[in-house]
Amino acid sequence: AVADALSRSGAGWAEPLFWAGLVTLVGPFTIRLASAGAARQERIGLVAVLGLMLYLVKIMHSPFGFTFSDELIHIYNAKGILQAGALFRENPILSVTALYPGLETTTAALASLSGLNAFGAGLLLVGAARLILTLALFLFYEQVGGSARVAGLATLLYMANSNFLYWGVQFSYESLALPLATLVLFAAARRESARNKTQRFGFTMIALLVIGAVVMTHHMSSYFLTAFLLIWALAPLLFRLTTTLIARKIVPWYTGQM
Repeated sequence: AVADALSRSGAGWAEPLFWAGLVTLVGPFTIRLASAGAARQERIGLVAVLGLMLYLVKIMHSPFGFTFSDELIHIYNAKGILQAGALFRENPILSVTALYPGLETTTAALASLSGLNAFGAGLLLVGAARLILTLALFLFYEQVGGSARVAGLATLLYMANSNFLYWGVQFSYESLALPLATLVLFAAARRESARNKTQRFGFTMIALLVIGAVVMTHHMSSYFLTAFLLIWALAPLLFRLTTTLIARKIVPWYTGQM
């Protein structure tokens, strides 16, 4: 917060102070997640708390209103839904955003139910999306990697990407669609290890419902999610085909049968 204030005043040492603040914040979490002694529940709590604390960094950047260019586009849509009570109203800045109203519709509903304005409801919604993202990432990595320690470190590594701090938590449709898409990946991975048909059906329904939410929220996220799921589905087939071809060519050559 001090670094933000100094930056606005033009102080030259605001940026080193900002990075020092990030190191102070992330450092203890990194040490604990890397340790072998932390329990699974603790690791889940650590990634969840760190994700939300990094979200607060963005809030301290602009605590009184949305200031990023994409945010101005989407808050226009949200306010239009609140005022007119209708979807798909024209947006003169970027018309495609009005066709994917998942973020704005949820924001408008939360504002109507809570009495908050669109800005306050948007902050809460994006914060909830950030929590979904960190937890879904952890559970997905744990499911694939088979280790809570690996899952914690992998989630921490994801948080190190440059878009995580600001771009991924701006009030924009991908800030909600990406966490939902990650939740789909976890549900699909968890479905593969389901113990019975009831669990498999449950995770299938979760995945289908959330896929629908992704489609209604952000077109690009739905495209990438579709591509990822197709690659995931085809990968075992391609692996078996490649293995068969290698076996037919290499094994006979090695045994002198060619």
